[in-house]
Amino acid sequence: MRLRCTWFALILGLLSTWPAVGQWQAHFADSVSLSPSVWQGTLDKFRCDPIRGLQLNDSKPSSTTNYAYIKARVSLSKQMTWQGKVQLDYTPTKGNNVKLLLYCYEALADGTFNYVVLKMDNKQALFLAESNVALEGNGRIKQISSQKLIEYPYFDEIHEDGGVVDFVIQYDPTAEARWSMWVRHRATDLYKFVGSAGSTPAAPSNYKSTTFLFACEYSKTRAQHSSLEFLDVYPAIVSPEELTREHNVIPASQFYQEFRQRDPHTVEMLCAEPADLSEAIIAVAPSWGKLTTSAEGKSIYIRSEAAIPEGEYALSFRGVRTASAKRIENAIYRIAVEYDQPQPRPDSLALTFSEFMANPLSGASEYIELHNPTGQALDASGYSVGVWRQGKVTTWYPLSSRPCPIPAGGYHAFTTSVEGITAFYEAPRDSLTQSKTLPQLANKGFTIELLRHADSTVVETFRYDPALLGKLRSQRGVALERYFSPTGDKSHEYWGAATPQAHFATPGQRNSIQPAGGGSPSDTTHRAAPLPLYITEIMARPTVDGSEYIELYNPNDTTVNTDHLGLVIVRSGHPSKVYPLPPHPTGGIPPRGYLALTPSTHPLERLYYAKPDSLLLFPEMPQLPDSECAIRLVHLANDSIVEEVYYDIKTFPKALQKVKGVAQERIIPDKQSQDLSNWTAAEAWANYGTPGRQNSVYGRTATSDESLDLPKRRMRLSLPQLARLVLQEISDGETRCTATLYAVAGYRLAQYDHASTETLCRAIVERQSLAELLPATLTTRAILLVELRHPDRKRAYPLVSIIVN
Repeated sequence: MRLRCTWFALILGLLSTWPAVGQWQAHFADSVSLSPSVWQGTLDKFRCDPIRGLQLNDSKPSSTTNYAYIKARVSLSKQMTWQGKVQLDYTPTKGNNVKLLLYCYEALADGTFNYVVLKMDNKQALFLAESNVALEGNGRIKQISSQKLIEYPYFDEIHEDGGVVDFVIQYDPTAEARWSMWVRHRATDLYKFVGSAGSTPAAPSNYKSTTFLFACEYSKTRAQHSSLEFLDVYPAIVSPEELTREHNVIPASQFYQEFRQRDPHTVEMLCAEPADLSEAIIAVAPSWGKLTTSAEGKSIYIRSEAAIPEGEYALSFRGVRTASAKRIENAIYRIAVEYDQPQPRPDSLALTFSEFMANPLSGASEYIELHNPTGQALDASGYSVGVWRQGKVTTWYPLSSRPCPIPAGGYHAFTTSVEGITAFYEAPRDSLTQSKTLPQLANKGFTIELLRHADSTVVETFRYDPALLGKLRSQRGVALERYFSPTGDKSHEYWGAATPQAHFATPGQRNSIQPAGGGSPSDTTHRAAPLPLYITEIMARPTVDGSEYIELYNPNDTTVNTDHLGLVIVRSGHPSKVYPLPPHPTGGIPPRGYLALTPSTHPLERLYYAKPDSLLLFPEMPQLPDSECAIRLVHLANDSIVEEVYYDIKTFPKALQKVKGVAQERIIPDKQSQDLSNWTAAEAWANYGTPGRQNSVYGRTATSDESLDLPKRRMRLSLPQLARLVLQEISDGETRCTATLYAVAGYRLAQYDHASTETLCRAIVERQSLAELLPATLTTRAILLVELRHPDRKRAYPLVSIIVN
C-alpha cells in the first residue's frame, strides 16, 4: 500500500490567548462579517479578508477624495497597551492615508474631541500625535489641530517590506514620558523601539470607555489598498517581548515533515520535534469513523477503528503544540490512500435496503428505497436487485443506467414511475430515480437480494413479509420501513409500518418509523406519539466573539420538558454519541416558545439581545461542523428520533457562504424538516441570527438571494412588510428612523425615536404583543408613518401602514 500526499497548508486563524482580564480583541482575519451590534460606520466599504483582515473595499468610489471608517467602544483603564498590524499598498500622501484614533482623553463643549491618533501620511513617517478632531457624517476625520508625540520615518522600509507595520503602543500616566512605541515589519523580526514622549492627561475617571476608529481617506485608484489585520487592546502594560512569545507561531511547513501509512488502519505524521496533543483537534474528511490519536517520539499517529478505504482525504491539525509548549500553525493537508493490491470492499461500505412500497395506492407506484449508512457517497448505478423465483434469483435488474450517487447517510428510492410517487407524497425529486425495469413486488411476500457489481457480491438478502406491517398489513399505501438507530447500533434495527404522520410512506427521505414504546415494533396503532419539537435555527460558524447554538421550537399548547432528550451530530454519515440535554431551570419550553441550546449564553445576549430565559446553557454541546451535518434530537430512553434536520452552508446566498456569524433558519417550522428549500440564511437586520425567538425569515416566500426594495412611490404597505423594510434599511448603521402614529381622523397619537421605532418594528416582525408599545388611547385602528433618513438623501423617505388594535 502507498500513501500519496499533496502538501497544502491552510492557516485556520490564530487567536491570542493572552490572559489579561478585560482584553479587547478585533481579529478580522477570523471572520468575514462585521457585526453591526459591535461596529458602526461605513461598514459596506470594508470587507474581512482571511489574510489581510479588515480591508478597505469601496466598489463605487464616488469622487476624487473618499472617506470610510469603522468605530467601536473599547473599555478604558489606567494603563493601556495597543498591538496591531496595518498594511498599505501605496506610499501615504495627503489624499491617501489612514488614521487610528486610539485614546480619547477629552470631549470638548464645541463637539470636538482630543484624541491620541496613530497616523500614516505625508509620505515620510508613522506619527503618534495628540489631535483635536471632529467626525463628519461622510466618514471624514477633520483634524483641527495636532501636536506630534513620536515619529518613525519608514519611507524606505515601506517600499522594501510591502507597507506592513506591526506596532505596539503603551500609555502609562505614571511615567515621565507617558507614550512609548515599538514597530516591526515581519512577524519573524523583533520589535524595534522607536521612542517615548508626551504628557497626555489621563481620561477623566467617569470615562468608562473610549471610541476606537479606523479611518481611511483615499482616491478612486486606492479604494482597496488599505487594511488593518488585527488590533488587541490590553488593560495593562504588556511588553513587546511578552506579545512576541504568544504570536511567534512555528509555521506548519517547518514542523510537519512527512506522511506515512503504517498499516490499513494507521497513518503516521513525522514531525521536526515531539508534539503535544493535549489541546489538539485532529479531523479527517470524509470521515474514517472513530479515530484515536497519539504522539510517540517525533511522530503523530492517527488510527482508524475501521480499515481506511482508498481515496482522497483532507486531514486537519488544530491546536498542536511542541513538547516545549510552542504553538504550531493550524493546517490542512490533502492525502491520497492507495493500495498496491486491490482490497475487497467490506460489507460495511455497501448500500442497504431501507423501505419497500409493495401495495401502493390506486394510481401510485411501487418503489424500493436504499440507504447509505457509510461515511462516504456510494453510487447506486453499481447495484442491481433481484427477486427469488423458485429459491434463487434468475434475473437481475440494474437500479440505474446513469451515475446515481447517494450521499453519506442519504436515502434514495427507485421506481418505474416517478410521477406515481410525487403525485401522492412530498418526496424530493433528486432522491428519486426512474428505472427502466424493476421486479414486481408481491403483496403476499417475497425475498429480494441486493447485488454489488464491483465484486459480484450479494450484500443483502431480505424477506418481505406483510405481517411486519402489524395491523396495517391489509391497508394499501403503507410502506414497510427499516428503523436505524441514531447511534449506529445494529442490534436496535427492525422493520415496521411507516407512521400516519408521514402519510404512511417516506420515499427518498429519512424513515418515519420510531422504536416501540413497549409493544411489538410492528404494531404502530397503539404507540403513544411524543409531543413534537422542531429544530428551527442552527449557528455552526459563529464570529470570534460569538457562540454556536441550536434552537428548538415548541409548537404545542403545553410545556414540553427537555430533560429526556439528547443531541446526536451526524458527520459524513457517522453519528456521534448521544449528548443528553441539561435540565431546563423552569421545567421546559413554554407553549409556542423558543429555546436556544448553547455552550455560552453571554455572546447571544450581547450580539442578538437574546432573553436569558430563552437560552439553555449546554456546556457539553458537541461542536458543529462548518459546512454540513445532520442534527438529530432523540429520546434518551429508546433512541427514537424526535427531529432530524440538515445543516448545509449551500442553503445560504453565495455572498454569505464564507461569512462567519450567519445562522441557518427554518422558514416554516412545521414543513418537512429535511427539505433544504425550507432553510436559508438569517437576515442582516437581525444581525444574522435570532436565538430564542421567532426566525427573521419566518414565513418568507422570497428566495434566499432576494431582499425587499423600497417602493418607488409612496404607497400603503402591509404592517409586516413595513417593519421588515425598516429593519433592513437601518441595518447599514447609517440610516436613522422615526415614527409617528396618527388617528384615522388625522390627529397625532404618539411619536417614536430611532430606538423606539426599531423596537416596535422588531415586535411586529416577531409577532409579539404591541400593547406596551402603543398608546392607551388607541382603540381600533391607526396610521403608522415611518420616516427613514440617510446622510446621502436630502429628504426623509416615508413608509405608511395601518395598525389594527
